[in-house]
Amino acid sequence: SDYARSGFFELCRIASLNIAIIMVINVFAKVRRVENKALVYINIMLSIITMLLILTAFSKMALYINMYGFTIRRIQVCSFLVFLFAVWSSFIVLQYRKFSIVKSSLMIGTAIVCLLCISNVNLWAENYNIAHKHDSIFERFDEYRESTDNF
Repeated sequence: SDYARSGFFELCRIASLNIAIIMVINVFAKVRRVENKALVYINIMLSIITMLLILTAFSKMALYINMYGFTIRRIQVCSFLVFLFAVWSSFIVLQYRKFSIVKSSLMIGTAIVCLLCISNVNLWAENYNIAHKHDSIFERFDEYRESTDNF
């Protein structure tokens, strides 16, 4: 789990670094973003690269969940990855339409947090773990438990 945790925080650092690079480039550009096609291209490419990293992290999390099952923290990580992906997607849209990226990000984050609050996340995790018992460590745990019950 330390490996997964460190990978998640590395992704957060890379996403933060990419947003800082984009902000610096856009602030110090002599020509406005709307008029500068190269700047729009750089913004979009850096966003796409970051989104690919987020998708990679999500696929690794899916493998981890498939092997070890859902926990509340894993659901929170998946929710945060969805949030990051949505924010970076809205940043690409920002290159063509004018709107507040901060308001958009806050609305996306609020919607995700509200969904997590009003839904029974524990039940989701429990149902998934029970339904996928044969695919994961639960099978080995049952074998271990059965072997220790004999003593």
